[in-house]
Amino acid sequence: MKQYLKKRYLENSLLMLLIIFGGACKVVAAYFIGDGFNELIKSNTDGFFYNIAYAGIVFLLYLVSIYIKIPYENYVVQKMITDIRCDVVDAISKNNYANFNKKNSGDYISWLSNDLMIVEEKGFGNFYQSITAIIETLLAIVGLLAFHWSIIVFSIVMSVLTLVLPALVQKSIQNKAQRYSGSLEKLISKNTNYLQGFDSLLSFNKLGILKKIVANSSNEVLKESVSLRKSVGLAGVLGGLGNLVGQVGVVLLTGILALKNIVGFGSILTVESLTSTIFNSVGNIMNITVELNIVVPIFEKFEKFKEEAKVINDKDTGKKLLNEEIETIVLEDVSYKYEEKSILKNISYAFNKYGKYAIVGESGSGKSTLLKLLTGRIENYEGAIKFNGEELEGINKHSLYDKMLYIPQEPYIFTESLRFNITLGDDYADEKVKDVLESVGLGEFLASLEDGLDTELVEGGKNLSGGQKQRIALARGIIREKKVVLLDEITSNLDKDNAEKIEELLLTNPELTVILITHRLDSNSEERFTDILRL
Repeated sequence: MKQYLKKRYLENSLLMLLIIFGGACKVVAAYFIGDGFNELIKSNTDGFFYNIAYAGIVFLLYLVSIYIKIPYENYVVQKMITDIRCDVVDAISKNNYANFNKKNSGDYISWLSNDLMIVEEKGFGNFYQSITAIIETLLAIVGLLAFHWSIIVFSIVMSVLTLVLPALVQKSIQNKAQRYSGSLEKLISKNTNYLQGFDSLLSFNKLGILKKIVANSSNEVLKESVSLRKSVGLAGVLGGLGNLVGQVGVVLLTGILALKNIVGFGSILTVESLTSTIFNSVGNIMNITVELNIVVPIFEKFEKFKEEAKVINDKDTGKKLLNEEIETIVLEDVSYKYEEKSILKNISYAFNKYGKYAIVGESGSGKSTLLKLLTGRIENYEGAIKFNGEELEGINKHSLYDKMLYIPQEPYIFTESLRFNITLGDDYADEKVKDVLESVGLGEFLASLEDGLDTELVEGGKNLSGGQKQRIALARGIIREKKVVLLDEITSNLDKDNAEKIEELLLTNPELTVILITHRLDSNSEERFTDILRL
């Protein structure tokens, strides 16, 4: 959290000035009230009213500072939350396929939503409360210097006690906060998983299971949340005990000093107000510090993930760039195991530029795994995979992705415009986008859209046919002039007519190198391929 506070040091410095101004107003107002009471004892009516009026003016200034501080604090917090969110997403973008998929999308969504809500409330929110409490405590102690030394000594002793007592449960809170964060991740992950399977559950009339799944996941969050709150509550009670003894004791002490004429009777009001600020602030500081520990596991998780991503990215950055066109892809005795199960064994083969290759085999024979190996998504294989004679493990993956287009069975369609789904945020002229859509057989589809390229595509492309989704994915590669296309059974969910049209589009393009997993291979289609790799 410290690094984000430092990053926004200018904004935080201004916020500190507002907090200091507000704290000073409270101290000055307390002095005016105390002096006014002294004047009242002396029967000085004018002096009493003047002091009360001054106290009112100062208190109004305090309220103005609060009015400015509250929205500005929210502005600063949101800036820092955005910084954290961007850093996490940046780490995700620097990760590799294997490390990213150690978690599912629900976990990452939980990080960027639930975890950051906790950081906002329990982290930054409590941090500013603690800073306010510390500043007001220091200002109140300065204010007490005008009175007897025993008041300051008593206040400091009781303040330390108020700080120490809640610290007894600090470790317990930190551990329970970690479990609470984990339960939220599981909740998001499970809900996302089952909601994405809505169609499957509907087909088997099993939508009723959704309520049970959500209830079970929510009960786990409830359990961890209650456990955490019990420890936080205990810390609050311990801090409150010190606060209570301190406030009652200081009033008693000041009263005794007033009876001995060491301080004025009006000082009781001023001292009570200042020490109340001290004890309440100190009690809040400890409770807030306890709650601040809730966010420690979250930042540790973020930092670990960011460090892993940095190591992966630095390692890849140091590898050789693949700047030239891909002429050959050669497999030399390639084998791959997953959890001791052999998926591919001793595969040797060569793919040449402009060739059209089919990969066929039984289910589970490693066809999809081979494509993931060729695109660098899966590592830790045996043997050698060489691009233009260079071993894949020594090639910068980002430069490899610039040369290759990989299309899975179900290309992802973003809930964005048709234009964005082709350009993915890159700057291409509309005419070029339209030409590419025409080249992949989507010209008529585009013409039928009332909003053209600005047409919003719904989640997962539910307003598109299977063939249209495949063509959009293909257009993403063609507009970037990618010459090597790898396709993982993209026609498996299409009718025969659409499947043949897409294969025709790919296999008749003389500028493309095509490596295609297919289950629609017959004597007629075999003639269209340069060669067939059978696994």
